[in-house]
Amino acid sequence: SASNDKIIFHKWGATGIGVYVPGTDAFTLVPITGSWEFTGGVRGLDGKIYLVPFHTAVGVFDPVDDSFQTFGSATGTYDYSGIAMSSSGSLFMTPFLATHVGAVHLLNSGDRFSADAGGSVSIFAESDEDVTITTKDAGAFAVRQTFTIAQDIEHVPMTGYTPETEKFFGSATVSDGRIVFAPFKETKVGVFNPASRSKYATYGSVTQSSGGQAYFGATVTADDRVVFTPYMVPRIGIFDPSTNAYSEVTITVTQTSSIFKGNGALATNGQIIFPPHTEPGLGVYTPSTNAFTTKSLASYTSASAIAHGACAANSGNLVYLAPWHANVIIAYDPTTDSFSNIDISATLTMNSKFRGCASASNDKIIFHKWGATGIGVYVPGTDAFTLVPITGSWEFTGGVRGLDGKIYLVPFHTAVGVFDPVDDSFQTFGSATGTYDYSGIAMSSSGSLFMTPFLATHVGAVHLLNSGDRFSADAGGSVSIFAESDEDVTITTKDAGAFAVRQTFTIAQDIEHVPMTGYTPETEKFFGSATVSDGRIVFAPFKETKVGVFNPASRSKYATYGSVTQSSGGQAYFGATVTADDRVVFTPYMVPRIGIFDPSTNAYSEVTITVTQTSSIFKGNGALATNGQIIFPPHTEPGLGVYTPSTNAFTTKSLASYTSASAIAHGACAANSGNLVYLAPWHANVIIAYDPTTDSFSNIDISATLTMNSKFRGCASASNDKI
Repeated sequence: SASNDKIIFHKWGATGIGVYVPGTDAFTLVPITGSWEFTGGVRGLDGKIYLVPFHTAVGVFDPVDDSFQTFGSATGTYDYSGIAMSSSGSLFMTPFLATHVGAVHLLNSGDRFSADAGGSVSIFAESDEDVTITTKDAGAFAVRQTFTIAQDIEHVPMTGYTPETEKFFGSATVSDGRIVFAPFKETKVGVFNPASRSKYATYGSVTQSSGGQAYFGATVTADDRVVFTPYMVPRIGIFDPSTNAYSEVTITVTQTSSIFKGNGALATNGQIIFPPHTEPGLGVYTPSTNAFTTKSLASYTSASAIAHGACAANSGNLVYLAPWHANVIIAYDPTTDSFSNIDISATLTMNSKFRGCASASNDKIIFHKWGATGIGVYVPGTDAFTLVPITGSWEFTGGVRGLDGKIYLVPFHTAVGVFDPVDDSFQTFGSATGTYDYSGIAMSSSGSLFMTPFLATHVGAVHLLNSGDRFSADAGGSVSIFAESDEDVTITTKDAGAFAVRQTFTIAQDIEHVPMTGYTPETEKFFGSATVSDGRIVFAPFKETKVGVFNPASRSKYATYGSVTQSSGGQAYFGATVTADDRVVFTPYMVPRIGIFDPSTNAYSEVTITVTQTSSIFKGNGALATNGQIIFPPHTEPGLGVYTPSTNAFTTKSLASYTSASAIAHGACAANSGNLVYLAPWHANVIIAYDPTTDSFSNIDISATLTMNSKFRGCASASNDKI
């Protein structure tokens, strides 16, 4: 299933890729040459469907435009029988007759380093830049003139966005990946979707002050709502991304303007702590009850404008206030309703010191430079406070911890700041296009950083490829680049080969052969695989007597567990599916049993089931339904299989009303949206959809398009909902 809800059927005997659009019931066949091609498929992090070669090349189907390409080559006939994605996004193909695991690394895309739809990785160099390329198996060659890769700010236009003066201040990322902008002088909540790049929408109606202002900061609650910091209005704004509904909660405060300022902090008890600006006490909001109260800070500071931004500690319960005019860092523990403070007057006493803070993974609290002469660094364990000097003033409007652990600081009108809390070093890159461009920053689910437009006409994007400094390698062997102005660049590839060094050049993506320590190749060993939450990939035993488990993180590590009860012909399962509680169930193929592997204990067990057939019963990966049931695709069995993991209950649902095919389906997949599970037609001339929540069927007749046997070998839902 694609992320656009299409259902994509993997070509086997059919003359192309099958594409079904649930909303319209349209079915099309995207023609491709060749036959008996793909034994499985999976949706990659880029939204494309990657198809497993049984003996040819990896197929790449893009459900956005229904385009198809291939890359790489299997080493022999019947090499791979399944595919699973590791936690890093690399794809690992199950060995059938191959002597290794096949690995496909999807290198992240970026501004100077990108991957195209066909799997080629491109590095775009300036005309006077040369490159050092090191191949893992065949040494290195170099053409050196020093090579610089300049990370920069990408300007992402937003369809439907009208720039206005001081529109938003602050932003936050919700669980569906969208970024929510806090309305400052905007009358609606702004929402940007990084996945669709330019997509922008507004929701609700914001009650503004008489001067046309409202909020200053955004914070995500524990239940995934976004609350906006009350700045010029005595109200908390609330946006619920599950319904796109906006609401307001009236609060009692003593001030009428500049009440609280900056992003709040989500405390460990679920409360949201608002940083007081002119209000003489911090704000405490409980989302579950809508209760609000203030906590006086009179004993700690008499500053007229106390703080600007708050952040929760990386460890423990404390919430820290970023000092604005105050000469103390105030820490609040909402679990004990107690305060402590750290006097910083010996280091700096000017007004307008810091604009927000962020907690580092080493527990340091990093305060974002504004009027201060540097970055503030507080170490909770020692109460030490230092100022890391940097030149310039009025610099940063916010900050966020990147996946690489560094703190990325938002330029109001200069460059992106990068502070490394490990060694307290500071660098900048890129440049804002004007004055007062950005007013906040939020990290997308992919790790890219998106900066909130204030006067800018776009969203500012910063791409941290593979969670690295400039670029870095993951455990699966992706390319690494680390460049400063005087340094050479090394590009490490998976295989030896020749490369052209040009102003632009490409490295062809291919299948990596990953040997597994302790693995003995045998005929038709596994069929299908699935990834569990600890990152390991579990292989479904076909003619193997044990469950096979491969660990991508340690590359070559392979282990077997349990003892599989086989048929008299020495076969068992054909497909693997992960349950909602992270177990793996194997599709009953030649045995009337469901195999179950529990990765938390590495235990294997079997559940006996009642079926009418004795061979080729169900075939292909099952599908995890929204109600937690596992749906097995029927092959010779005349009904689909429904297994409830929580009770071990099993039943079949007759398909006699929908097809009389002797071998109905091969693989199943759950829709990207909604409750339906689709069966990939093998001999059947219909796509059968089953809704386990209502125990009802529907079918899509595809006989006008194709009627041959052995049509498709599995399906996947695309992010645009195509199947």
